[in-house]
Amino acid sequence: MANGQPQWYGEEKTNNRMWYGDIAEMIVTTMPLGHHQENELLAYLRKKWLNKGTGTATPPAWLTGMPATPATDADTALVMANGTSLQHEAATKTLGALVTDGTVDWTRVWDGVTTGSFPLFAVNGEVSFGTVRLTPEPKPTEAKVLGWTGDLVNGATWQLLGDDASSSGVNLRAAEKAYWIIPVGTLLFFR
Repeated sequence: MANGQPQWYGEEKTNNRMWYGDIAEMIVTTMPLGHHQENELLAYLRKKWLNKGTGTATPPAWLTGMPATPATDADTALVMANGTSLQHEAATKTLGALVTDGTVDWTRVWDGVTTGSFPLFAVNGEVSFGTVRLTPEPKPTEAKVLGWTGDLVNGATWQLLGDDASSSGVNLRAAEKAYWIIPVGTLLFFR
C-alpha cells in the first residue's frame, strides 16, 4: 500500500495496476529467497498453474518439508482472535502466554488412553479467555486441559462439544491453576 492505494507492479514495469482474478496459491517462506530460488519457484508456479515453461509442476525441494506451523517455545504468546480455530494433535505445547478474544474453537485429538497426554498447553505466564468451544476426540472422562503459572486474568466460558456432548456427564472446571475435564458430581477437596 502506498498512500492507502494497493500497489501491483509487473516485472520491470512501473505502471500501477489493480489485481483482478483469483489467487490460486500463496507461498509464504520463513527466509528470504535467493535469485536462484525465486526463479525456481516462479518456474514451478508457471508450470503448475499455466502449464507453460520448462519448470516442473512439483514444488522445489527446498520448499517441501518446511513446517506448516510456526515453532513455539516457552516465550511464545499465543493470541487467538474471535472466530479462529485450532486443531491440536501434537504433544502438550509450552507457551509464555495464552489469550483468546471472543469465541474460539479448539479441537484436541489424542490417543484416548493416556490422560497425561491430553493437555493442550502448559503456560508459563498469564492466561486470559473469552469463550472456548472445546471438542475432544475422543472425549475423556477426566483429564487436564491446560495449566498455567501466572495469573488467570479472565476465566473462560467453556462449551464442551463433540459426540453426545449434551449428556456427556463431564464438566470443565478451574482448579489450582489448571482447567480440568471432570465427571459430573465429582468433589474436589483442597487442604
